[in-house]
Amino acid sequence: MVKVTSVQTISGRVQSKWMKVKKVHVNSQSKIGKCTKTVPEESCLARRFKEFASNTALHGYNHIVREDSTKWERIAWILIVVIATVVAAVLLYISWQLNLETPTITVIESTHYPISNVPFPAVTICSMNSISARTAMSLALNMKRPSDVSADRLSKLFQLVLHFQGVGEARKEDYNLLHNILQTNQMSVVNLTSVLKPKCTDLLKNCRWKGTESRCEEIFQSINTIEGICCSFNYYGLTTNNFAPKVAQKRPKEPRRTSSCGYQTGLTVILTPMSDDYHSSFFSSYGVRVLVHDPYDFPDDNAETKAISRKMIAFVMVYPETTYSTSAVRSLSPDARYCYFHDEHRLSHMQRYSYVNCLAECRTEIAYRLCGCVPYFLPNNGSYRVCEMNEMECARENRPIYFGALPGLNKTIVGTAEPSIQHTPCNCLPDCQLNQYPTEITSAHLNRSYSFSRMGLFKGINITDHTSLTVFFGDLVSTHYRKDIYQNWLSLLASFGGILGLLLGFSFVAGFELIYFFTIRVLFDRWASRKNKVTHWAIK
Repeated sequence: MVKVTSVQTISGRVQSKWMKVKKVHVNSQSKIGKCTKTVPEESCLARRFKEFASNTALHGYNHIVREDSTKWERIAWILIVVIATVVAAVLLYISWQLNLETPTITVIESTHYPISNVPFPAVTICSMNSISARTAMSLALNMKRPSDVSADRLSKLFQLVLHFQGVGEARKEDYNLLHNILQTNQMSVVNLTSVLKPKCTDLLKNCRWKGTESRCEEIFQSINTIEGICCSFNYYGLTTNNFAPKVAQKRPKEPRRTSSCGYQTGLTVILTPMSDDYHSSFFSSYGVRVLVHDPYDFPDDNAETKAISRKMIAFVMVYPETTYSTSAVRSLSPDARYCYFHDEHRLSHMQRYSYVNCLAECRTEIAYRLCGCVPYFLPNNGSYRVCEMNEMECARENRPIYFGALPGLNKTIVGTAEPSIQHTPCNCLPDCQLNQYPTEITSAHLNRSYSFSRMGLFKGINITDHTSLTVFFGDLVSTHYRKDIYQNWLSLLASFGGILGLLLGFSFVAGFELIYFFTIRVLFDRWASRKNKVTHWAIK
């Protein structure tokens, strides 16, 4: 009897211990809150969400799962959280779209950028008289011509070459007549225009640069512009120049600069409009047109243009503006930043890439594609044939196509597609770095009777219808712009973080909590559950 009692006692003790272990195992499961196969998935997710909402730092979630909240209070808080989440998503989308649509931004970096860092602009002077009357008559008298064509009529026929520039219209027979006369005398349109245009040596009398008198032919060269042949100072747009060989050797390799401002330190020129030699002009006036532009840019309508009449003294004040791009902009593709650096895109005629030069060459290519020739005033390194007089009609009819703001298109563009290389003529993109030269002009009647300065500049000149022109920097400093990316990774992170933090209270820690409760915590619970099962079976 004693042994039996002891066996029953031992059995009872073991059973008691097993019940305690089982109770501890159940309590541990309830504390962990694990999701097993026997627990429905809905209640598992609800339990996880409740635990997450009670502990997260996100705004509003704890009010949804509070035990003392009513049903309508919870519904209200759910609506608030959903609305805040939707608004945050919309704002994030808008911010991302702005970043895609505006990859770069231009801001003012300094308004005190020294002018010594900015090249002096090119100054191109074009006489309003496109044909010298005396030269035209002399040429007409010496040319072979039909018996029924007088020298006076031939002199007037020379005006037809100006129709290439879109001014005037004549009969086809007149164009063919002038063409035949030129062919008989073995002359081309290029030869004719170079002979008829007033010479720079006649237009420019005296010149002064930075207070030092210089020979005008040493600092001015003849170049082609949209006005025809003009005289240009500090122009480096072409790979070659039109200076005499001895002068070309002394010419600076890069555009001239000046470190001071004021009319005494700029360019001063005494001009002779030669009113008595006028033959044909695009304007109903005597005088000159002055184009102020970047030294590497082709002189066209994009340049700052001033008209100066005869018997005037004019002061053109230049206030330069420069723009440069950061290395972050260069790291973007040209299609993304929508601009080219000077060394990224080579041109066939011009020395350096710029948007103005690219469009000028684009006009040349389109004109050649349409007519098989190009007008004489467009950029041409000799690879394109120049239009003759019998091709005038094609050049005039297609001028709106090749000479518009967007060469190749003869229509107004409204609501164009997103800017890209494919949507630009000849793959021309704006400049990533450029110099601009806004100007102001002050003029008055020229009267040497009251002047005592610059005696040498007017020496040997009998003032009749002369014009005095001075171009100079109006200030010692300029405006410096910086083109930079709109948002880098740090600013984009700050933008997104600000939106999420303002509307949801979202932070890095809150994001980690979301990952922790629905991934890491689940894995830990399953690991703990599996460990408890192993312990249970071991004890059993």
